[in-house]
Amino acid sequence: FYTSLYNYYYHRGLIPLIGKGIVELTSLFFTLGLSVFLFAYLDWYKLVQCTDERSCEEKLSDYVIDKPFSQKSLYNLLVILYCLLFLLYGIFSTFTFIASISDALTARTFFEDKLGIDTRKLEGGSIEWDDIVQKTITLQKSGQCRIDIHENVQHIDELTVTQRILRKENFMVAFINKDLIDLKVPLPFVGNIQCFSKSLEVSIYFCIL
Repeated sequence: FYTSLYNYYYHRGLIPLIGKGIVELTSLFFTLGLSVFLFAYLDWYKLVQCTDERSCEEKLSDYVIDKPFSQKSLYNLLVILYCLLFLLYGIFSTFTFIASISDALTARTFFEDKLGIDTRKLEGGSIEWDDIVQKTITLQKSGQCRIDIHENVQHIDELTVTQRILRKENFMVAFINKDLIDLKVPLPFVGNIQCFSKSLEVSIYFCIL
């Protein structure tokens, strides 16, 4: 819940958050479509041979393959697998975007009804995150709004809110510091090296956290 509150505050309202998600999804599916066109439909053999007016075709459509997947080949198989993986990631991103909108709507209701903070104040930058945390703690202590954190947590303070927002990042740091995840990759003539790519980080967050 606190994570959704912070995301709503960080993006300064619902409209910027939705706009950011739409731009990211548009870029994602545009990249997919462009990649499929370049890898499958564009005839690179003809394009490479185009060196002057005599060797070049008159229309761009002459360099487009009508049925690129009609022939079975390893290259076409790799392109299909690439498209499927990219499409699955796009579907996952779409559902994540929808879930973020639902959380943002809940956060907006809390901001406006419980905290008395409208979108104009957020967009104007007159409200700091510390003020929001303090108001939330005041509502919790007064009993006007109870936010269930954990049965062992008797009260909420700034540290508790920060820990709830950064709990996944804290788990990730603990995994690495305690050597719970082996990130070593053996390379010949080099030895073991640490490998922690962005894709591996996303996979750990998705599968474990």
